[in-house]
Amino acid sequence: MRGPINTHPTITKHPVVGACVPSKWVLFGVFVVLIGYGLPGAVMAQDVRGAIHNDHESDVDSHPTPSSFVDATTQKCGTLLASPAMSQRPKARAMDAEPSTENNLIQSHQSPSGKFVLYYTLTGSDAVPSNDEDQNGIPDYVETAAVAADSSYKKMVLELGYTDPIPEGEMYRIDFENMGFYGYTYPSGDPSGTSMSVHHDFVGFPQNDWPDGDVEGALLVTIAHEFKHAIQYADNRWSGGVGDQDWLEMDATMMEETVYDDVNDYYNYLVSNSIFSSPTQATPVAYSHVTWMLYFAETYGESFWVEVWREIAQNRDRSMLDAMTIVYQRLLGGGSGVQESTVLESALTLRNDHTQNHLWHAGSLEGAADPMWTPASNEAAYGFEESAFYPKAKFTSSVNIQAFPETDNLGSISSWAAKTVQLIPPATADPTQGVLVRVNKQSASTPMGVGLLARFKDGRQKEVFQSVSNQVSTTLVPGWSWADISDLTMVVVNTSYRSTLSGSNEQTLSGLEWLVDAVFLPERGLLLPYPNPFGDQVSIPFYLNAPGEVSMTVFDATGRRVSQLVQHQSYSDGFHSVEWRPEGIASGVYFIQFSGQGFRDVRAVTLQRNGQ
Repeated sequence: MRGPINTHPTITKHPVVGACVPSKWVLFGVFVVLIGYGLPGAVMAQDVRGAIHNDHESDVDSHPTPSSFVDATTQKCGTLLASPAMSQRPKARAMDAEPSTENNLIQSHQSPSGKFVLYYTLTGSDAVPSNDEDQNGIPDYVETAAVAADSSYKKMVLELGYTDPIPEGEMYRIDFENMGFYGYTYPSGDPSGTSMSVHHDFVGFPQNDWPDGDVEGALLVTIAHEFKHAIQYADNRWSGGVGDQDWLEMDATMMEETVYDDVNDYYNYLVSNSIFSSPTQATPVAYSHVTWMLYFAETYGESFWVEVWREIAQNRDRSMLDAMTIVYQRLLGGGSGVQESTVLESALTLRNDHTQNHLWHAGSLEGAADPMWTPASNEAAYGFEESAFYPKAKFTSSVNIQAFPETDNLGSISSWAAKTVQLIPPATADPTQGVLVRVNKQSASTPMGVGLLARFKDGRQKEVFQSVSNQVSTTLVPGWSWADISDLTMVVVNTSYRSTLSGSNEQTLSGLEWLVDAVFLPERGLLLPYPNPFGDQVSIPFYLNAPGEVSMTVFDATGRRVSQLVQHQSYSDGFHSVEWRPEGIASGVYFIQFSGQGFRDVRAVTLQRNGQ
């Protein structure tokens, strides 16, 4: 996603009297109110001026570490925080209103495109830095903000095609304020329906990667972030199915990366409470789950989210996941609108992506068991484009396998969350011992995703994942030798979610158990069917060491053929599986015959019908 970056006037770092990082007790006192439809006036930042702005407070380090900042401040953006008092502040007035006595020295500056007007002051607690390198009478800080606003508009509206929140011939208002947030967007009487306020100097805020300094980097991404809130408001008035803070803040934070890829201020919010550190916390989570959305942008392109927001704008009651499902339908060739015939297929694609999404997080490069492990020269780091810079994944458990089989319980997983296990093969693993992973769950009706990521000792990395529904067990036999693997990451994902399109609901995935074993890697033939005995359906895995044409037939104890599962069908080399769901036959022992050119193999399975 890296691309050319706009050139901005350089901002000189400077000390400002009274500038400080928001104190922890102030933010704990913020009263968070998620807005409801019809209450746009409540969508404003908490007014904490008296507590935050202490002209004598000077004991704050000017560049706290990302982790210390995240621990001390849980809110990056003031949008969707309520304070009736804020409506009386100067920035909540329409643009043609007279300035108050407190701000009678407010000046203005138009952005180069004429799309934005920025109001600032050089005196008082809201004063912006006064540096003016080109001596044109406009502070560099304000000029940089104006160019950032134009760049955000160009990228989001003109290039990607998001909704334009600025009416033709009008300008969008930006103010600068000394506050406890990076910035906030709020409904106003201006023609755009919203205005934004941005921190007046960003001194003491977290570090980022912008080459011209942390202050300028924070300013750039804050304007991109808040302008995306303005677009959201134009689409759904911050209400309905995607009106909660979590989705809106994840979306706006993603736009920081889209517009200013080299700033990476959002890295500060991956330290804690992210999918890397807490996969058991269900998505969405404001800010820290931004990488969940980046997965889709990197997999399907940035236009994916443009299409999702078009669906949300057309139907404000649509949930985020249902809007994504409709976009999947178009990707699958289902055309526009809701096509009932492809809803289930689209929902399955979403569940598969959610599983792989968690595997990308669990497979963060720093999560390798061997600190010296690096990808092979012909392979990139796994998953995200910037995975090498993301934090090390925290696993639910990490197991050094002593002997096969190894088993453990995972307990339960809430809807749209996951648990992760890191498996370290035994040093004595034999090259003929292949990987087998089985996961059991209590209820067949709760959908589940299971993913595996293997890091090989030679630097290769491979993944496999599988969706499971209407079954209580799944087994993955990917054809990897335990002896070749440095470590194996397993994710188990609850893929249930509430949908008005498919009629599905959130469910708890419970009674989870996993088992890893070593399966003999034959040249070709049947592996152990599972489950066995079985009630409704049995999986029949097999292995081929070379591509070939095979057949699979089921016989009863008398030798009568009861089912032809595969007949002269071509398969590639590796592991495969065939499902058998018998109908109209009684309980008993049946024999699976598997044959191909020059070989034949037979396995017995036991069908146990309820009541028989």
